[in-house]
Amino acid sequence: MKSTLCGAPSKESNRASSAQDAFEKILGFHCFMSECSYEEGYRRMSLILEELTFIGGVETVGESTTAEISAESQFKTAVGSYLRPLADGAWDYILMRANGMRRITIDLAPENKDDLAHQLQATLNWLAPLLAESETPERFDLLAKALVAQIVKNYRWEQPEGRPREISIAQTKDDLWRRAVRILAMVHELHKAGYQRIRIYPFLSPSGCNWRCWISPVTNIANDGYQLLEEDLDCRLGIVAHYTSGQDNEYLGWKDAAHLNARQLANLFLQRFPKIAEQGAGLDWAYAGWLTDVLGVGELGPENGHLVYLGQDWPDDPAYHARWRPPLPIR
Repeated sequence: MKSTLCGAPSKESNRASSAQDAFEKILGFHCFMSECSYEEGYRRMSLILEELTFIGGVETVGESTTAEISAESQFKTAVGSYLRPLADGAWDYILMRANGMRRITIDLAPENKDDLAHQLQATLNWLAPLLAESETPERFDLLAKALVAQIVKNYRWEQPEGRPREISIAQTKDDLWRRAVRILAMVHELHKAGYQRIRIYPFLSPSGCNWRCWISPVTNIANDGYQLLEEDLDCRLGIVAHYTSGQDNEYLGWKDAAHLNARQLANLFLQRFPKIAEQGAGLDWAYAGWLTDVLGVGELGPENGHLVYLGQDWPDDPAYHARWRPPLPIR
């Protein structure tokens, strides 16, 4: 019965014996909580463990085997057969680290949150009997690694596919467009100077006639990566700079900035929005790259490019939104 319930090879007889003791304890707890008989509880637990053993069984390696055992096999054999689901996930985590992954952006868009919570809860419920039986000291470390690996696999944010574009040689003659692009270029200059935690929320006015670009630190950005938590319309908090193409060359409402280039505007921005500068200091290479893409398509002018927007008073185009949604914030 030890082999059937725990899938433990004979060389792990001591561990199997301990696991059997744990099984008896968890069985008693299950019967108490479910108010079922010992026989019924035993039947239920046996089915669960047999299914887990079938799903996660490990092929044992005979004593006479001379072939070299891979690092993966050694790792999973050391963990033990009845913790195989944890070992599989933990090994995926180890490979991610070995391949240089140190930071990952997870897509927690509103439509994914409930699904993620449900999947993690189901996974924990599934692994609970394994954790209860095991005396492996590393089992909770394995659990953490396995859960991280699952989240990365299912919810990793992936940047969209992009096609190369022509390089813009001359500025557009459209004044409105040129000034809007200058605002994007100003934020690009801020990013180049190490203020990559400054983000933009580009959107269209209700009429669709004006392009707006509100600028704020990532601390004031929602989890979707672009909408603002606090719009600060009266500028009382000093954490949002409001630009609209209707300002003409009075960028951000500045009457003394009409003839400034992007770098000069960036320097003036740091002086006049010290809170945004303070909270926006730091690196975010993924987002800085996204803004470079937005700036690049804007520089092509109204003839061949467009000004990216992420908000409007009509329904979203899902394909457009998926293409231009920025990387999620790194908190």
